[in-house]
Amino acid sequence: QIYGVRFVEDRGYVVTFRQVAPFFTFDLKDPPRPPKVGELKIPGFSSYIHPLSANHLLTIGTYIPENPTNGNSRALQLAIFDVSDLANPKQTHVQLVGTANAWSEAQGEHKAFNYFAAKKLLAIPFSDWSYNYRTSDEYWSSFISDLRVFEVDPLAGFKPRGALSMRDVFQVSTYYNWSWYWTPQVRRSVMADDFVYAISDAGIRVANIADLTKPLATAYFERYVERF
Repeated sequence: QIYGVRFVEDRGYVVTFRQVAPFFTFDLKDPPRPPKVGELKIPGFSSYIHPLSANHLLTIGTYIPENPTNGNSRALQLAIFDVSDLANPKQTHVQLVGTANAWSEAQGEHKAFNYFAAKKLLAIPFSDWSYNYRTSDEYWSSFISDLRVFEVDPLAGFKPRGALSMRDVFQVSTYYNWSWYWTPQVRRSVMADDFVYAISDAGIRVANIADLTKPLATAYFERYVERF
């Protein structure tokens, strides 16, 4: 099954998946008959492929070991591929993010994948969940909803720059004796100069890239209340 495709000028890249994922390269100079040039087998798969430079690709997907020992072996994965030699593509850098419960909308929606080339920064929505709770209060503090930011360099790889958390931006709706807890995930992001904006269905939060742990401002969206 095809999971990711990217065309860059006269080159084509395709990722399929069946536990060990082949990464294929194609020569598109003759579009009706594009020959497969190279192939690389790696664990897991990439679901979105982004051009990083003339000879490098930046991808997001899921890491699944070739021989997993349990269901928690997988993780969200960022990777860099060197395609300078189309016949011999190489996966040169990998960054695993989160646990087996981790998820990012950027894995299936390219608009959530935000690469700021001017500053070599990548921002992705990130969600995760921990089952290590003992009380109801700990239950609601066990989920993670933030924007993860990474410095990306084709040669040096990945450098985590931090996370802009929106875990506290959740809402509670109560109707008679029933309550619904809404934990909206980060959906999109904007990076402008030194500022990073995380956008969820509940609001927008901004911080300086120098310290993502200290938000500068948060704008909450009006809560929708269903009328019965």
